Amino acid sequence: MKRNTNDMNLVSGENEIPLEFQYLEQLIAFRLGYGRIPSFPDIHLWSSPLKNFILNAQLTDQEDTICLMLIALAPHAIPELFDKAIQEKIKSSGDFPEIGGVRGKNFRGFLPTGQTAVFLL
Repeated sequence: MKRNTNDMNLVSGENEIPLEFQYLEQLIAFRLGYGRIPSFPDIHLWSSPLKNFILNAQLTDQEDTICLMLIALAPHAIPELFDKAIQEKIKSSGDFPEIGGVRGKNFRGFLPTGQTAVFLL
């Protein structure tokens, strides 16, 4: 895993994280006290099927609702997103009481909870 230092987005080999999840990563960094508040990306530029759902449901002006969907989908779409974003900012391992979240029995990564959503929003 290498780091793109121009815009501080996670990059896995040749596959860059989709724009919508780059926003979530930047939001995590901002809420942990690093960087500036990210601007919400244009939904028309997103690559995930979530884009079609948001457009069809006419949710484009409901950024908090969309952000909640991204938080919920992140462990499934990009399982390492929360762990990498948090561990990079908080250098110690273990639990992250500030941001909430749990570790599952069948999934060793970070699973966001309601407390995570409140922290990020």
